[in-house]
Amino acid sequence: MNAPVKYGLYISNHGISETPTDYINMAIEAEKHGWDGFFLWDHIYDEPDYLVDPWIILAGIATRTKSIRLGTTVTPLPRRRPWKVAREVATLDHLSHGRFTLGVGLGGGHDYTKFGEQASLKQRGEMLDEALEIITGLWSEDSFSFHGTYYQIDGVAFYPKPYQEQIPIWVGGTWPIRAPFRRAARYHGTFPLPQDLYPRHVREIIAFIKEIRGEEQLDQFDVVQSVVTSGDEEEDRWVQDYIDAGVTWLVECIYPGRGSVEDYFKIIERGPLKF
Repeated sequence: MNAPVKYGLYISNHGISETPTDYINMAIEAEKHGWDGFFLWDHIYDEPDYLVDPWIILAGIATRTKSIRLGTTVTPLPRRRPWKVAREVATLDHLSHGRFTLGVGLGGGHDYTKFGEQASLKQRGEMLDEALEIITGLWSEDSFSFHGTYYQIDGVAFYPKPYQEQIPIWVGGTWPIRAPFRRAARYHGTFPLPQDLYPRHVREIIAFIKEIRGEEQLDQFDVVQSVVTSGDEEEDRWVQDYIDAGVTWLVECIYPGRGSVEDYFKIIERGPLKF
């Protein structure tokens, strides 16, 4: 993990703006001002905030930008049909000419309870593992079958395949619970929570993932850290500690209550502080 750290935006899909095009314009500005990625939360309900559908927004962004990486952080796969997600992601990967990253996790809260979905964390974990196996299988195999506890597929030919040879999959999880990071070690990155993890926690996570992956190199494995910075280089010097700990992506968190739409655009337009 010696490549230069990348800088992205990690943006709530609720409580930010009632106007969907604001999100698209934020991504356009982010690309102009040197950000490397634009990643949307994927909630379906958060009272009393208004929400936008991240997948529709990302389609708009894919057609209006050229270089910035885009994706979800994170999509709760247990509340989605995995074959539908596989189709959406493959299409977005083509729309963006290979710039999509899929962030996944268990999800929780109102996204489940308000719609009568009461799956336990254990069950959600099992569903997530099956869903990931299905998604990657549909993307890679000419004829895919799967027979699990929660999902059944018989001989599906899935075309077109994604634009990228491998769409990066980042797995979210709460440290120090080990299971999400054991899962992440099988894919391309991890997005640890809570957001106030210290650099020593990042080192612990990287050491744990190295144990799981064994001799497999981490050169292509991402460790993503959410930050909230002031834009002042001296005040934000603490960010360097996360870079030294081994993160590969720093994502500026834009969340409800951090300011107005105008404030969010100012954060984006100041560009990332690159240490």
